[in-house]
Amino acid sequence: YMGTFQLLVSHMAAVATDPRDKVYALLGLVASRMNLGIEVDYALPTVDLYVKVATSIIKASEYLDLLSAPRPTHANLLLPSWVPDWSAAGLHPTPLLWKLLPSLNPLENNVHASGGTISENSISIREQFLEVQGWDFDIIEEIGPAMDGKNDGIRNARNYFLVSMIRCTSFITTLSEWRRVSRCRSGKLYPNGEDSFDAFLQVLHGD
Repeated sequence: YMGTFQLLVSHMAAVATDPRDKVYALLGLVASRMNLGIEVDYALPTVDLYVKVATSIIKASEYLDLLSAPRPTHANLLLPSWVPDWSAAGLHPTPLLWKLLPSLNPLENNVHASGGTISENSISIREQFLEVQGWDFDIIEEIGPAMDGKNDGIRNARNYFLVSMIRCTSFITTLSEWRRVSRCRSGKLYPNGEDSFDAFLQVLHGD
């Protein structure tokens, strides 16, 4: 499964005339033991194909790493929320996926909070609904803005330096807002005893 998922994520930035080719074009690169039974079938609608791929990956792996796949700000297809939209070009792997794509991870992070355990008998897929077993740890009170470099300022700017400044300003502003939402500060302890600002930085790096 990991081979299929790695390929799909690492090629999300690619474009394709037919969105189904974002999957079909990679099948020849997947080892036969990892192809999950996906076959080329252009009679199958794109939405049904993406649901089938997501279902196969989750069932074969018994992990929910699929939920960490980058998502477009605006959906291109009417998909269940747990199914990645592989048709969205220009998306790049997030830091939380570095452990799946070692070549993109300069830190070679091997930290796994759940160790080598798997979610036994806690995942069920019925039609287009994903059911998982979990525990309540906290309540989300506020959500920060998305890290999205696509804004009117960048689209209208032709000067490379100006575009870079706009992107940098947007990046810093978003990080500042994330820090405000997290209520972290140096010297304030996280529940596990470490500095809350250090914990915040570790989250950004997927550590």
